[in-house]
Amino acid sequence: MLPLREIIEPSSGQSFAWSSFDLPAFPYRWHFHPEHELTLITSGRGTRFVGNSIERFEPGDLVLLGPHVPHTWESSAGSGERSKAVVMLFQTQQLGLLGLEQPEFWDIHQLLAAASRGLAFSDDDGQVADMIAGGETLGPLPRLLRLLEVLHVLAEDGCGRPLADEAFCRQPRARDAERIDRACRHVLANITTPPSLPEVAAIADMSPAGFSRFFRRMTGHSLTGWIHEVQVSEACRLLSRTGQPIMAVAAEAGFENLSHFNRIFKRLRGCTPREFRQRHQGPTTQ
Repeated sequence: MLPLREIIEPSSGQSFAWSSFDLPAFPYRWHFHPEHELTLITSGRGTRFVGNSIERFEPGDLVLLGPHVPHTWESSAGSGERSKAVVMLFQTQQLGLLGLEQPEFWDIHQLLAAASRGLAFSDDDGQVADMIAGGETLGPLPRLLRLLEVLHVLAEDGCGRPLADEAFCRQPRARDAERIDRACRHVLANITTPPSLPEVAAIADMSPAGFSRFFRRMTGHSLTGWIHEVQVSEACRLLSRTGQPIMAVAAEAGFENLSHFNRIFKRLRGCTPREFRQRHQGPTTQ
């Protein structure tokens, strides 16, 4: 297993990392690092986990994370498309931005401070995506200027939506992060027939009662609540991207019966599955 506290080394002659990823799928890997991270999803769909925030992602998903914010993106199974992203990781001191308190950098300073909870942006006109596209091929100085320009545009936009509660974005201990990662991987691998609390607790090498308290402290959810969030997130993908009957969607998302699915879905999304489909129905290809 890769270390849960990532160590990111920029390429030689550069002060920060700007990388493109093209994978069959993004795996669940709960991790954190001391760098800020700006991630643009260019292909693929699935579930984004930031602190105690659990949401769907799709192409165009644009998120800025502060240092030590635990996070991961996990692709939906069977979507039939590759998962691609552009990721920028940087530290202010690495960029030489020690003068962030100066007026010229004040908007970026405020943006980076607000990213301590994770910020999601709506890049509806594709302006930021266009700025990011091709950045990996730029020389060191033009790439640095491009990053500053992107951050300035995001700061001026002022539409970053906080994702996680502040209490769940503190740096976890390495052992705690490894335990939660191991437990969540096991649950996600069996999400259509979710394992019991004692089974997941055993994976984390903890008692059920101790694990229950630990899981809520680390994720902001009970284990059952976390499972329901993930299942409903998958149901939302199926409802908006396929024409499957709602009963089939419920079964594929891991709910044993339709009434239970309808009740949990409405509690978490504020509408019925049928109403959600009517609002968000898109192309029916997976």
